[in-house]
Amino acid sequence: MKARNVERELRRLSDAIEAIGRRLDEVDRRFQVAQIEDDGFRRLVTGQWLLLSGDVDAIRQGAFNIRRSLASRDIRKGEEVDVPEAEALTDDPVFWEAIYTEIESQLRGSPEVVAELQRRYLGLIAEVESDLPVVDLGCGRGEFLSLLEEEGIDAVGVDANGTFVASCRDQGFVVEHEDLLQYLEAQPDRSHRAVVLFQVLEHLPFAVLLKTIAEAHRILIPGGVFLGETPNGASLVVGGSTFWLDHTHVQPLHPALLKVLADYFGFERVRVDLFNPPEVPWRLEAEQGGTPVTDAVHGLQGYVLNGQDALLVAYRPADG
Repeated sequence: MKARNVERELRRLSDAIEAIGRRLDEVDRRFQVAQIEDDGFRRLVTGQWLLLSGDVDAIRQGAFNIRRSLASRDIRKGEEVDVPEAEALTDDPVFWEAIYTEIESQLRGSPEVVAELQRRYLGLIAEVESDLPVVDLGCGRGEFLSLLEEEGIDAVGVDANGTFVASCRDQGFVVEHEDLLQYLEAQPDRSHRAVVLFQVLEHLPFAVLLKTIAEAHRILIPGGVFLGETPNGASLVVGGSTFWLDHTHVQPLHPALLKVLADYFGFERVRVDLFNPPEVPWRLEAEQGGTPVTDAVHGLQGYVLNGQDALLVAYRPADG
């Protein structure tokens, strides 16, 4: 009975938090309408707004985690558990954010592992000589933002997941809580040194993917770099298995398609690098060949044991 009382209180808390969120939205709207001219005051108010928004997101996540823990305990005890109606879950963004955060944690790897894999991309950023920022679209838990900070490279993150945004802000990163396309469309021409998206392109409907590539080209400085890491759509391991671990994936993207799209929207020096081949004990080495069977196995291995991740590297022309 006590657990149910706590559950009711948590639901009231969740309702109150949502009311606060709506009031914050209204404050933000009025602030924008006011068009305050004092830049110092604007920065102060904006900073406090971001901190408060992050606090609200953190409280939302905490309330959901408590509710999840109580439900898990009651299930283990064999007690009856109040399961929210499907419609209620659909309307609760915190529920979906928490689910995705858990999937990311369990299936993608720890932040430390992901950061180590992304470290190899820093050199591509460093080659672009500019003091303008890098934007990490779909920055998630902030692994690449952390690496950029270590290198002293100015950067901003963008993510639609409030839980990830709150976590990144807690780490001291500048992160915008909005849709990536909305962010891109609001940026001036030639305003960014690099645009990066790691494990994001596969989440986008095709029309949004096209718009994202086009807008990235627009906001990059001449010579700026676009980096897009995505599961390798040419890999049978990816297309037939691991790609579908994430319920928010839309479609696998073939490296050849990525290259065509980057070329079409005016990028140059376009290439796709493959990384992270699966580790297996049964690989047939090149010297083990010479028969029709081994040749067939080698051909198949090209689709099964190639890199599981593809990195699109594309540059805005220096004179473009």
